[in-house]
Amino acid sequence: MFSKFKKILIFLSSKKKWIFPKKNKLIIIDNVGSDKIKKCLLADSSFTVMHTRGEVFYIPIILISIKYFFKYGFKSYHIAFINYVNPKLAISFIDNAFYYANIMSAIPGCKYFMIMNGRRHDAFFDEIDNFKKLKIDKYFVFGEDFKNYVKEKIPNTIVSGSIIANHYLRKKEFKRPKKIQYISLFQSSYYEKKGYFDLKREWQGLDNSFYMPTTEFTLKILKKF
Repeated sequence: MFSKFKKILIFLSSKKKWIFPKKNKLIIIDNVGSDKIKKCLLADSSFTVMHTRGEVFYIPIILISIKYFFKYGFKSYHIAFINYVNPKLAISFIDNAFYYANIMSAIPGCKYFMIMNGRRHDAFFDEIDNFKKLKIDKYFVFGEDFKNYVKEKIPNTIVSGSIIANHYLRKKEFKRPKKIQYISLFQSSYYEKKGYFDLKREWQGLDNSFYMPTTEFTLKILKKF
């Protein structure tokens, strides 16, 4: 009951548009991160954004969504929105919620690409374990370890690194570095509880700065935790 009441409050406080969204071959799911997708990937390509956090509602889409309501419930607005825009490709920078993958399973004519945007915690892994298979046509992730974990549920997972970092690091000329600094997100207490590996064995003798003879650089590690 509280959840339904919250949705009504969000709708009442949102911006309403009395027009249809722009039809497009490309749609970005969720306004959050859409500016980064545009800057790093799309340049001047045309696209339509579907707001998913109650910022904007298109009244004509609400009217169309009524016919989907008994089958899809509160998902019906988003399904009606995407069906109207009629895209060939949907992209989302919000990869820690599988709600969008569920929506896209109702729209078989549109490919869905998901881009990893940060670290993933227990909630993500608990949620993904509840699915047999997800409607995600491409999932771009940071590294091989993460890919190996999700590939059973999302077979089309591709290691791309950080698409955002890759974009900003495109530079023709670099000064030769004297040292490399790595800011670690390692959390000793978290991994000790999980029992992922023997901390004493793995980190014994590791100081904050040591020489890497194979690279000719000094690697400085800043342990955050």
